[in-house]
Amino acid sequence: FAAALRDGRIKPDEQGEICDIIYLKTRHMNELVDTLSAYSKLGTEDFALNLEEANICTLVRDTAAMNYSDFESKGIEMVIDIPDEAIVCSLDKKEFTRAVNNVIVNAYKHNKSDCEVLIQVQTDGESVFITVADTGEVIPGELVPTLFEPFVCGNVSRTSGTGSGIGLAVSARVAEMHGMKLTYSTGIEGYSKGFVFEI
Repeated sequence: FAAALRDGRIKPDEQGEICDIIYLKTRHMNELVDTLSAYSKLGTEDFALNLEEANICTLVRDTAAMNYSDFESKGIEMVIDIPDEAIVCSLDKKEFTRAVNNVIVNAYKHNKSDCEVLIQVQTDGESVFITVADTGEVIPGELVPTLFEPFVCGNVSRTSGTGSGIGLAVSARVAEMHGMKLTYSTGIEGYSKGFVFEI
């Protein structure tokens, strides 16, 4: 498309559409390179988390807000259930934000319009649970055991070109490095599936 524009082979009334395509494909490529870089960095021996006290509620709320326009443009409703009071944990804010963001991004990229996505933070006094659940289609059973392995993604991701199959692997690795768990669940009340960080 860029070569066609350069060579003057695109009609003036089609140039805007072609520029949009170039932009979207470039953005996707940039996201893919960033995610690959993050995953390779997490696997090195000399990489260490930069731990500091952080309010989980603020971190998750800000990450959700960062993705609001993408949910809105996709026609997916975002339901936020996050306490006003602080829940403080020791974590690497940059890496953990990346981990939560990957799961939230998956929720709008791999679900259809008119879906509802829950982003929730709750605690039982001993553990903190961050849940990103949706009312979309359940992930096929044969894919579930490999969800957190790199380069695994569902049929929709493969055909649409919107998935790298690395995001969940990065999220799971970041959770593991923090001593946390990231699990897939179909037992979240009112939702067909979801991912849960347990701290």
